[in-house]
Amino acid sequence: MQPGDLLLLSGRGPLEERLQRHMQSPWNQTAIVIAWHDGLALLESTSRPVCPDMKSGLLRTGVQVVAAGEKLRRYNGTIAHRSINPALCEAQLQLLSEFALCVWGLPFNTSPYYAARALHRRNQPGTGRTFFCTELVASAYQHIGVLLRQPEGRSESNYAPPDFAGETECLCPTAGYAFGPQTLL
Repeated sequence: MQPGDLLLLSGRGPLEERLQRHMQSPWNQTAIVIAWHDGLALLESTSRPVCPDMKSGLLRTGVQVVAAGEKLRRYNGTIAHRSINPALCEAQLQLLSEFALCVWGLPFNTSPYYAARALHRRNQPGTGRTFFCTELVASAYQHIGVLLRQPEGRSESNYAPPDFAGETECLCPTAGYAFGPQTLL
Protein backbone atom coordinates (compact mmCIF):
# COMPACT_ATOMS: atom_id res chain seq x y z
CA MET A 1 0.00 0.00 0.00
CA GLN A 2 1.06 3.56 -0.66
CA PRO A 3 -0.47 6.97 0.07
CA GLY A 4 -3.38 7.71 -2.24
CA ASP A 5 -4.43 4.09 -2.57
CA LEU A 6 -8.03 3.12 -1.92
CA LEU A 7 -9.46 0.56 0.48
CA LEU A 8 -12.89 -1.02 0.03
CA LEU A 9 -14.52 -2.58 3.07
CA SER A 10 -17.28 -5.17 3.30
CA GLY A 11 -18.60 -5.46 6.83
CA ARG A 12 -20.41 -8.38 8.42
CA GLY A 13 -23.36 -7.01 10.31
CA PRO A 14 -27.05 -6.31 9.76
CA LEU A 15 -26.51 -2.66 8.77
CA GLU A 16 -23.64 -3.47 6.44
CA GLU A 17 -25.57 -6.32 4.81
CA ARG A 18 -28.59 -4.05 4.30
CA LEU A 19 -26.37 -1.43 2.64
CA GLN A 20 -24.75 -4.07 0.43
CA ARG A 21 -28.16 -5.36 -0.72
CA HIS A 22 -29.40 -1.83 -1.44
CA MET A 23 -26.28 -0.95 -3.44
CA GLN A 24 -26.10 -4.40 -5.04
CA SER A 25 -22.43 -4.49 -4.11
CA PRO A 26 -20.33 -6.41 -1.61
CA TRP A 27 -18.71 -3.11 -0.52
CA ASN A 28 -20.23 -0.73 2.00
CA GLN A 29 -17.34 1.55 2.98
CA THR A 30 -14.24 3.20 1.54
CA ALA A 31 -11.08 4.79 2.96
CA ILE A 32 -7.98 6.43 1.49
CA VAL A 33 -4.42 5.60 2.51
CA ILE A 34 -2.37 8.58 3.72
CA ALA A 35 1.21 9.03 4.91
CA TRP A 36 1.27 9.69 8.63
CA HIS A 37 4.48 10.41 10.49
CA ASP A 38 6.63 7.33 9.77
CA GLY A 39 3.87 5.03 8.58
CA LEU A 40 0.57 4.62 6.82
CA ALA A 41 -2.84 5.61 8.10
CA LEU A 42 -6.37 5.67 6.75
CA LEU A 43 -8.52 8.73 6.32
CA GLU A 44 -12.12 7.62 6.72
CA SER A 45 -15.56 8.79 7.73
CA THR A 46 -17.53 6.22 9.68
CA SER A 47 -20.56 5.81 11.85
CA ARG A 48 -19.21 2.51 13.24
CA PRO A 49 -15.61 2.96 14.41
CA VAL A 50 -13.45 -0.10 15.05
CA CYS A 51 -10.11 1.65 15.75
CA PRO A 52 -9.21 4.62 17.89
CA ASP A 53 -8.75 7.93 16.16
CA MET A 54 -5.05 8.88 16.14
CA LYS A 55 -5.69 12.39 17.44
CA SER A 56 -8.02 11.63 20.35
CA GLY A 57 -7.08 8.00 21.03
CA LEU A 58 -10.81 7.26 21.27
CA LEU A 59 -13.33 5.35 19.21
CA ARG A 60 -15.31 8.09 17.53
CA THR A 61 -17.64 8.61 14.61
CA GLY A 62 -17.07 10.99 11.74
CA VAL A 63 -13.91 11.87 9.88
CA GLN A 64 -10.88 10.35 11.51
CA VAL A 65 -7.38 9.09 10.87
CA VAL A 66 -6.65 5.57 12.07
CA ALA A 67 -3.51 3.42 11.91
CA ALA A 68 -3.72 1.32 8.74
CA GLY A 69 -2.29 -1.83 10.32
CA GLU A 70 -4.63 -1.63 13.28
CA LYS A 71 -7.67 -1.23 11.01
CA LEU A 72 -6.60 -4.25 8.98
CA ARG A 73 -6.24 -6.35 12.16
CA ARG A 74 -9.47 -5.25 13.86
CA TYR A 75 -11.92 -5.03 10.98
CA ASN A 76 -14.61 -7.72 10.97
CA GLY A 77 -15.11 -8.25 7.28
CA THR A 78 -13.35 -8.26 3.95
CA ILE A 79 -10.97 -5.53 2.82
CA ALA A 80 -9.77 -4.97 -0.74
CA HIS A 81 -7.06 -2.64 -1.98
CA ARG A 82 -6.89 -0.66 -5.24
CA SER A 83 -3.67 1.16 -6.06
CA ILE A 84 -3.61 4.62 -7.61
CA ASN A 85 -1.64 4.77 -10.85
CA PRO A 86 0.61 6.63 -11.23
CA ALA A 87 1.74 7.10 -7.63
CA LEU A 88 1.06 10.53 -6.16
CA CYS A 89 3.78 13.16 -6.43
CA GLU A 90 5.16 15.03 -3.40
CA ALA A 91 2.87 18.03 -3.97
CA GLN A 92 -0.20 15.75 -4.01
CA LEU A 93 0.96 13.95 -0.86
CA GLN A 94 1.25 17.33 0.85
CA LEU A 95 -2.23 18.37 -0.37
CA LEU A 96 -3.66 15.07 0.86
CA SER A 97 -2.14 15.57 4.33
CA GLU A 98 -3.45 19.14 4.45
CA PHE A 99 -6.91 17.94 3.39
CA ALA A 100 -6.90 15.31 6.15
CA LEU A 101 -6.03 17.94 8.76
CA CYS A 102 -8.78 20.29 7.50
CA VAL A 103 -11.59 17.71 7.64
CA TRP A 104 -10.43 15.72 10.68
CA GLY A 105 -13.14 15.59 13.32
CA LEU A 106 -16.04 16.62 11.08
CA PRO A 107 -19.23 14.62 11.64
CA PHE A 108 -20.45 11.63 9.66
CA ASN A 109 -23.40 12.47 7.42
CA THR A 110 -26.11 10.26 8.92
CA SER A 111 -28.87 11.04 6.41
CA PRO A 112 -30.07 7.77 4.85
CA TYR A 113 -31.60 9.81 2.02
CA TYR A 114 -28.28 11.47 1.19
CA ALA A 115 -26.53 8.12 0.83
CA ALA A 116 -29.39 6.68 -1.25
CA ARG A 117 -29.40 9.73 -3.55
CA ALA A 118 -25.63 9.35 -4.04
CA LEU A 119 -26.18 5.91 -5.50
CA HIS A 120 -28.50 7.44 -8.13
CA ARG A 121 -26.41 10.64 -8.62
CA ARG A 122 -29.17 12.89 -7.28
CA ASN A 123 -27.40 14.87 -4.54
CA GLN A 124 -26.54 18.53 -4.67
CA PRO A 125 -22.83 19.21 -4.05
CA GLY A 126 -21.78 18.56 -0.46
CA THR A 127 -21.30 21.32 2.09
CA GLY A 128 -17.90 20.13 3.30
CA ARG A 129 -19.21 20.18 6.90
CA THR A 130 -20.28 16.50 7.09
CA PHE A 131 -19.15 13.48 5.10
CA PHE A 132 -20.20 9.93 4.43
CA CYS A 133 -17.35 7.60 3.49
CA THR A 134 -17.29 7.87 -0.30
CA GLU A 135 -18.02 11.58 -0.22
CA LEU A 136 -14.87 12.04 1.87
CA VAL A 137 -12.77 9.85 -0.42
CA ALA A 138 -14.08 11.58 -3.58
CA SER A 139 -13.45 15.00 -1.99
CA ALA A 140 -9.88 13.99 -1.17
CA TYR A 141 -9.24 12.73 -4.70
CA GLN A 142 -10.76 15.89 -6.19
CA HIS A 143 -8.66 18.03 -3.86
CA ILE A 144 -5.42 16.42 -5.06
CA GLY A 145 -6.41 16.37 -8.74
CA VAL A 146 -7.07 12.64 -9.23
CA LEU A 147 -10.84 12.95 -9.86
CA LEU A 148 -12.47 15.64 -11.95
CA ARG A 149 -14.61 18.25 -10.22
CA GLN A 150 -17.90 19.55 -11.58
CA PRO A 151 -18.81 20.46 -14.25
CA GLU A 152 -16.48 18.01 -16.07
CA GLY A 153 -16.77 15.39 -13.32
CA ARG A 154 -19.43 14.72 -10.75
CA SER A 155 -20.16 16.13 -7.33
CA GLU A 156 -18.21 14.53 -4.47
CA SER A 157 -21.60 13.77 -2.89
CA ASN A 158 -22.62 11.51 -5.79
CA TYR A 159 -20.18 8.64 -5.32
CA ALA A 160 -21.02 5.30 -3.69
CA PRO A 161 -18.81 2.31 -2.79
CA PRO A 162 -19.62 0.39 -6.02
CA ASP A 163 -18.11 3.29 -8.01
CA PHE A 164 -14.75 2.89 -6.29
CA ALA A 165 -14.94 -0.89 -6.60
CA GLY A 166 -14.88 -0.65 -10.35
CA GLU A 167 -18.36 -2.12 -10.62
CA THR A 168 -19.51 0.95 -12.54
CA GLU A 169 -16.12 2.26 -13.77
CA CYS A 170 -17.40 5.81 -13.94
CA LEU A 171 -15.12 7.48 -11.44
CA CYS A 172 -14.30 10.49 -13.66
CA PRO A 173 -10.52 10.39 -13.13
CA THR A 174 -8.38 13.20 -14.47
CA ALA A 175 -6.25 12.41 -17.50
CA GLY A 176 -3.51 9.94 -16.72
CA TYR A 177 -4.96 8.46 -13.50
CA ALA A 178 -6.43 5.01 -13.04
CA PHE A 179 -7.04 2.57 -10.22
CA GLY A 180 -5.55 -0.90 -10.24
CA PRO A 181 -7.55 -4.08 -9.84
CA GLN A 182 -9.02 -5.10 -6.50
CA THR A 183 -6.71 -7.20 -4.35
CA LEU A 184 -8.03 -8.77 -1.17
CA LEU A 185 -5.94 -8.03 1.91
